[in-house]
Amino acid sequence: DAGEEDTKIVFDGNAQDYHVGLDDSSDTFTVGLGSALGTTSYLTIDAAGHARFPSTSCFQAHLASDQSVSGSTSATVTMNTESFDVNSDFNTSNYTFTAPVTGKYLLTTQVSTFGISGGSTDYGQVVINTSNSGYNDIAHQPAGNNIGSFQVSVVADMDANDTAYVSVHSHDDSSYTVRGSRANTFFSGILIG
Repeated sequence: DAGEEDTKIVFDGNAQDYHVGLDDSSDTFTVGLGSALGTTSYLTIDAAGHARFPSTSCFQAHLASDQSVSGSTSATVTMNTESFDVNSDFNTSNYTFTAPVTGKYLLTTQVSTFGISGGSTDYGQVVINTSNSGYNDIAHQPAGNNIGSFQVSVVADMDANDTAYVSVHSHDDSSYTVRGSRANTFFSGILIG
């Protein structure tokens, strides 16, 4: 009737109810859980056509301060601070993302290092380790250049409860540093399909 009011259809299920409707206060088309419009929205579309999925798993974590690494062994990067974690799927105590559902996830990381010495036999490596595979960036550091930056991006297939974390490795150094701060070293991911 063009009145200023919410309009909805409720699908009354046995275990869960779902709704589809117009949230007139925000002028958005909404699909969500329950019978109350706009309280648990899974999809919203505004008047300009912007579609949002406010409950989709999405996170970014970073290394808060420099991490010292000893020996030429693989070390987990201690992504101990969340920038955001929409579905609470990242654990800052073990630096691991756990997939809430089976799907395709876009995972990205950047790791900045200092002290990988360079030379003909030395290289650095950063890996996004998932339950199904590892995805890496390997680079020789030029001799005398102790600063490195590694980036990895992948669309990874993950099953529900599969995990992902970031590790770093230097082939020929007794110690080096992973640079802290959100700008230097981060790990992010989002469910895309």
